[in-house]
Amino acid sequence: MDTKKGTKREYDREYYLAHKEQKRVYSKAYREIYQERDREKSIVRSKKNRDKNPEKYREYSRRYKREHPEYFKQYYIDNKEILSGKARARHLGLRIAAINAYGGKCACCGESRYEFLAIDHINGGGNQHRKGVGCGNTFYYWLKKNNYPNGFRILCHNCNTSHGFYGFCPHSEEYKEEKEPSKFVIEYRKSREDALSAYGAMCACCGETEKRFLCIDHINGGGGKHRKEKGVKGRFYKWLASNSYPKEFQVLCYNCNLAKGFYGKCPHSEE
Repeated sequence: MDTKKGTKREYDREYYLAHKEQKRVYSKAYREIYQERDREKSIVRSKKNRDKNPEKYREYSRRYKREHPEYFKQYYIDNKEILSGKARARHLGLRIAAINAYGGKCACCGESRYEFLAIDHINGGGNQHRKGVGCGNTFYYWLKKNNYPNGFRILCHNCNTSHGFYGFCPHSEEYKEEKEPSKFVIEYRKSREDALSAYGAMCACCGETEKRFLCIDHINGGGGKHRKEKGVKGRFYKWLASNSYPKEFQVLCYNCNLAKGFYGKCPHSEE
């Protein structure tokens, strides 16, 4: 039996060597003709296997990435633009799905352009919650996995920021005078209002004038890095004042500013 197997292997080997060039040409022609068909079959087969054993494939993928870090690092460098584009599209898809699940418009003012919208924790505690479940895509995945639970709503960045900083929004019927602020808060707000006034106290994009919706924008970008160097909040406004309010800044509302930061432009610029 072993002798026959050995003889067959020897024969196959001799046949292959004798017809090596013919087989190479045939294989190349076969691939050219059926490459797309076989590729589609392979994709379908792989998808079925992943759907049957998702955790098995996720664990295999994680293990492979841990064992081949240099390969993935180089792959990212070589395909940075493609991968970044896919990541942006994936993030946008998750974000729009969450926005639509909660009504698709600001629960306060009715704004419906997705570039201006955010997920708000109705009862507060958003920062703490995101520390637990994650930010960005991780947070949107969590919402999706939990079937978009109650306790969340859509607010535009203007209304959301006002609720976060002041506890109310000027659009709301519940708007009322705030309690007497502390000395520190009074000083901070004065330096902020001085800065806003120095740059026109009006959004350079949409014309918004409600001071609770306005912020200082770095016209040429780099705001995050600059604030790390000069300080945030009150220290940043004091830096502006001590430098005679430099020209490379402008006033934008939070809607326009965050849309510009996240998407590179504001929807108002296309209107």
